[in-house]
Amino acid sequence: MAKSALDNVIDTRWFQWARWGQWFGLAALLSAMLLGGFTDIRQTPAGIAFVAIIGMLGLMSLIPARFILTVYLMRREQRSHHGRRVASARKSSQR
Repeated sequence: MAKSALDNVIDTRWFQWARWGQWFGLAALLSAMLLGGFTDIRQTPAGIAFVAIIGMLGLMSLIPARFILTVYLMRREQRSHHGRRVASARKSSQR
């Protein structure tokens, strides 16, 4: 039952956007850390700004994506539990 509910969620547009946003954010943060830590780019003001912008873009896409994934999956789970409770209540009332 949970597998089919998860399959339904994965096919939605919000889930797809959040998943891509999550991976973009992770890649941007990793790129910013690697550029800042292992290159000479941090020695110029433009380089520091570039690393900061890449890091901020990573955070600005990662945090909302994780929030959307968490809330969306929780909401879908609550709906499926609520639907099961209503269906079981209907069955017991019909007896």
